[in-house]
Amino acid sequence: MKRKLFKIMTVITVSAVFLSNCNKISDDLISISLNRDTLNLTAGRSQDLTATVFPENYPNQKIAWTSSVPEVATVTSKGRVTAKSGGETVITATTHKGNKSATCRIIVPGGGNALPVVSTEKVAEITLNSATFRGIISNTGTPAYTERGFYYSSTNQNPTSSDSKRIVTGDGTGDFSANVTGLTANTTYYVRAFARNTVGTAYGSTESFITSTSQTSLPVLTTLSATNITATSAILGGNISNAGTPAYTERGICIATTSNPTTTNKRVIDGTGTGNYTIYVSGLKSRKSVSSVVVAMNIHCGQQQYSD
Repeated sequence: MKRKLFKIMTVITVSAVFLSNCNKISDDLISISLNRDTLNLTAGRSQDLTATVFPENYPNQKIAWTSSVPEVATVTSKGRVTAKSGGETVITATTHKGNKSATCRIIVPGGGNALPVVSTEKVAEITLNSATFRGIISNTGTPAYTERGFYYSSTNQNPTSSDSKRIVTGDGTGDFSANVTGLTANTTYYVRAFARNTVGTAYGSTESFITSTSQTSLPVLTTLSATNITATSAILGGNISNAGTPAYTERGICIATTSNPTTTNKRVIDGTGTGNYTIYVSGLKSRKSVSSVVVAMNIHCGQQQYSD
């Protein structure tokens, strides 16, 4: 009798282990779906999205919700979508385990409201503890923006309102800039322009720069009057009264048939130090007014100093 009892207990134990392994669900086998593929919402309205994780008895039902363009519509941790301004965005629900996702396209009619359009320009005039931030607003938005400026940080590569801010007064479209002081030497900074209206905040791309390790300055130079002028040639040049710190590594002239020539069309002139330098330029267009400026560049973050 004892032998038979032992055999029965052994069978029961093995069966219990087998059933336990069968009930375990692999993360790779789960899936997720939303109750809507597309949703039209007017600005200011909200609606809930419902996510379902399969199989329904999967133990971890936690879901993360994100919006690809939060300025158009936002989503809460419970899947509640709120339309903000005209445009389109994609709401994504992602499982905590297995990284499976489902999406819903959100369409918000224009309604006349729109964010400003802003871009960040390359940072200029970088010194030991200062720099000039630059931006462009190409569209004021609807309604027009009420605040513009720059967010910057030495740690956050995409600065926001939680980082340092410099407001720039003004309105309308066009360039705007700010000289920011109090920076730390030999430090990488990240900056981006922004403009804000009642719809939300529009950002430009992020520009990075490194402050100087020691005090620097641009070269000081002036343009000389052209001499030996013919129908197609002239002698052009300039004068450098200060070589800059560190000293410039390239100098020359910029030529154009319009005012304020840039390095788009430049002629490099060998040499170092201060004083006059000239170059004979031929191949000019006959009966055309030619403008020229002198230029010198040092390793002050690759900046160029033009004469007046």
